[in-house]
This record gives sequence, structure tokens and C-alpha cells, in this order.
Amino acid sequence: MSRETPTREKGLNIQSSDRDPEQFPGAAKYPLKEDPDSTPSLEHPAGNCNMRILMALRRIMHSVDTYSRKLSVDYHITVPQLICLHTIVNDGPMTLSALGKLVSLSMSTVNGIIDRLEAKKLVERKRTDSDRRKVLVSATDAGVMLSRNTPLPLQNRLVQAVSELPELEQVSIALSLERIVDMMEENQHPDSSCR
Repeated sequence: MSRETPTREKGLNIQSSDRDPEQFPGAAKYPLKEDPDSTPSLEHPAGNCNMRILMALRRIMHSVDTYSRKLSVDYHITVPQLICLHTIVNDGPMTLSALGKLVSLSMSTVNGIIDRLEAKKLVERKRTDSDRRKVLVSATDAGVMLSRNTPLPLQNRLVQAVSELPELEQVSIALSLERIVDMMEENQHPDSSCR
């Protein structure tokens, strides 16, 4: 029989029965303290959560850095270049503006990336016959081969791993990360709300 004593921490109402490891896999790592003389509380107080969040973000950045260095050494390509190349190979020839929207980068950034990919002979720009002003970027044979031989971008591996999680956990991760990004952007632009 599960214990139904509620725990209050920063507005969260967590019960022992809610921390079922099958339903919430991460919950088993942080069990509730079972002290009969006090109100139950989480083993890791909120103050310690700040450090855990910072360490988790640091580990994410370290993974991205490690992956970027490996790509650069092994394949002589950067992560943004590989993401653009994968997008062009998978979605076919496209304009720079369409590519920028798909990879969430500005036109000037995408233009620089395509310049470097073109110098490596991985992509080429061609004007369309119907409208000579419209330039499409397409992958060369070498670009297609490199795209197929490089490991999946870290983002794609992450998307694949997250998609295998239960839907509730996916939503929870997405909401948490979006909130962290919002808070970080608020701190970078503190007067943006006044405009």
C-alpha cells in the first residue's frame, strides 16, 4: 500500500504515490525522506536545484563542444555546416531564406555557411530557369556522401532519444527547457519588457 502523505515544496504537491518510477523514471533517484517526526520533504532542497540545473546545462554544453570538435577533426565540418548540409540533402534544393527558416539561422549566417560549404565543394548554387533572380542551393555528390557518412547531428540523436520517452515526460522536458531559455533571455534583456 502506498503512502499518500502530500509534500509541499515551492507550490508543487508531490505524493509518494506520484513518484512511481515506472511513470516518472527520474523520481526514483530522489526519494522522499521518511522521518516520522517531521513533515516529509524532498531529499534535494530547492537551493540545491540551482546547482543541479547549472551542472546539467554545463554537461549539455560540454556534449555539444565535444561533438563539434570530433566533427571538425574527423570530417572538417562544423555543426552548423553539417546541419545545413543535412537539411539540403534531406529536403532538396532550396533558397537561402528557406534554409535559414528551417535551421533557425539568420540569412547572413546561412550565407556565410553556404559560402564555406561551397568552397569545400559540398554544395553549389544554381539560378532557376524560370526566374534568374532566384538562386537554389543543392548538395553535390561529395556533399551527399559526407552527409550520409557523418554521425547524426547531436540534435537529431537527442530528438530520437526524447521521442522514445513517455509523452508526459517529453512535455515536461520541453516545458522546463523553454522556461529556462525564457529566464535566460529575460536576464540578457532586462528592459525589453518596458518597450
